[in-house]
Amino acid sequence: MNTPPKWWKVLELANHYELSPRAIYGEIADGNLVAHRFGRRRGALRIADSDRIDWQLRRKSVLSDSSIETLENELTQEKEPNERTA
Repeated sequence: MNTPPKWWKVLELANHYELSPRAIYGEIADGNLVAHRFGRRRGALRIADSDRIDWQLRRKSVLSDSSIETLENELTQEKEPNERTA
């Protein structure tokens, strides 16, 4: 069964990577991080988890070592087969 994608708020992403929200907005403005706008007019920006992973892999130099280690653990868990029994 597929799980729905996780959507990150700018502030959540900033806290996760120990960056300022302004830095995240800058990455979006520069085209380095893909964000989706939900709602009318200005709406709310959200970052899909897959876009976050792509961005993190390209931007390792600006991220903390703990953030990189967290991503590597997440990717390892995704690749391991589900070990639940039916």
